[in-house]
Amino acid sequence: MLRFLKHVLIMLAVLWVGISFFIGGKFDAICIEGRLSNEQAHAINLLPWDKCPKYRHGECAAAANDRVLVGECSELFKTVWDPSRWINIWWP
Repeated sequence: MLRFLKHVLIMLAVLWVGISFFIGGKFDAICIEGRLSNEQAHAINLLPWDKCPKYRHGECAAAANDRVLVGECSELFKTVWDPSRWINIWWP
């Protein structure tokens, strides 16, 4: 178990340094596809939210000018924050 944690910490550190170094201040240019208009935000709010992030305190609503994340960046963040994906990559 200790070996696994060591690998996870090393990979997270390498990933953090890589993202910080290569993306840096260009995150919006690389990972943001666009921003929501008033009409788009209203249409999204008419749909049910399956998951509401804890930091939103149950107040899940899209607003005008919210950023839209590119799919590839979203998958990267899912991989970073979900340890089961790391296990499947390193130890099939």
